Amino acid sequence: MSNHPEQSLLLRYIDGELPGRKSRAVQRHLEACWECRTEVEELQKTVAECVRYRKQILAEAFPAPPREWRDIYREFDRIDAQTPRRAFIPWRWGLAVATAALAVAGVAPYAAPYAARYAAKYAAYHKVHEAASVNIGDTNSAASSKITEPPVRSSTESGAVSVEVPPRSAVPSRPAAIVPGPTASISDELLVMSVLHGIEADLGDPVQVSLSDGRVQVSGVGVAPERKRKILAALEPLPNVARNFSDPPLMPLPKDAPLPKDAPLPSDAPPPNNAAQPAVASSAPGAYQSRLEAQLGGRGPVDRLTAQVLNWNESAMAHAYALRLLAQKFPADDSMNEQDRATLRGLARDHLVALAAPLADFERVLVPVLTGLGAASSRTAGAADTWQGAAEQVFQASRRIEVLSSLLLGVTPARGGYADLPSELLGAVNELRADLDQNQRLLGR
Repeated sequence: MSNHPEQSLLLRYIDGELPGRKSRAVQRHLEACWECRTEVEELQKTVAECVRYRKQILAEAFPAPPREWRDIYREFDRIDAQTPRRAFIPWRWGLAVATAALAVAGVAPYAAPYAARYAAKYAAYHKVHEAASVNIGDTNSAASSKITEPPVRSSTESGAVSVEVPPRSAVPSRPAAIVPGPTASISDELLVMSVLHGIEADLGDPVQVSLSDGRVQVSGVGVAPERKRKILAALEPLPNVARNFSDPPLMPLPKDAPLPKDAPLPSDAPPPNNAAQPAVASSAPGAYQSRLEAQLGGRGPVDRLTAQVLNWNESAMAHAYALRLLAQKFPADDSMNEQDRATLRGLARDHLVALAAPLADFERVLVPVLTGLGAASSRTAGAADTWQGAAEQVFQASRRIEVLSSLLLGVTPARGGYADLPSELLGAVNELRADLDQNQRLLGR
């Protein structure tokens, strides 16, 4: 998506009305465009304010109803019960038809036999019609509003033969007075996870989603207030969702309780006499940092490279954790219906696409540096039968890059166990690329 999406498209994206491919295209554009991300955040704030205004102001401003709504269907039943049925007498229609036939154009002597025969047929027809339709002309009949009927005995006056009408089924014209409450399913859970994914609430926010007690439980502890408002506003229109957010409990210490040994002292408190002076970390670079400074041209370029790598690691691990959570939460998707499976795999693909961006930065910037340090590796991906298994390998490779790059750049103290750190890191980058490709292929099955 080269051009900026229109505001109407962003609104449909926020509401979750875009198809999967279009939604992912907008998502990828938002990841790269701060201007559109800002506009989406403003739109979400506006929607949240409208919802809050409707619930907190309009709802309170409306006067209470004078009384409850009456059930008009009960009134209809009462009127039907009080209205007497009009008996249908076929012989009157037959007599009228016969009289009219006898009076036509002075041919009564010739028409009489035909008129009598026609009247008899007409009367017989109405007898059968009355038996089959149970007085179809009475549109307000109570029988028309019942789901099932007991046998109705319809008879005519003057000793006509009664006809037994069997019960007939009817389609209910209105919902039941008490509708059983809906039960949440995996489809509802995936919908909630898709909405949270749309606002990036699955990338490090302390939010958990589970399915229990017939509802989708969304819980979080210690979520920032502004972030919590954004999450609640996104979940507001979703059905069968229980929202449980709380702040972590504060446990104040008693005044006379001793402080832990490693607790920091106030800035104005004098150090105790027997306190050991803290060791000052040496600013001298390690062996690899010195080689990096020589290769890149000083400490400044190394610091800039370190900041870039830390940002890439943060983005990669956020999506790797989210992908791993999906794989652990849904270890098998063969029993899902087609739509749920497509939703789940669409979420997984989104994380793989997002993770590919920092990996491309590693390959573009970090790999040449590692090669300059003499690194060489041919590590490939491990074998996996399902995309869930490949997702675990993606996570492990991402974690390996984070640890090794921090050691190489001096962010974390050096430790033993790595004979050739640049080659180890280059192997982890190649492994992540192979794992991503394998995961994409498995998701396409």
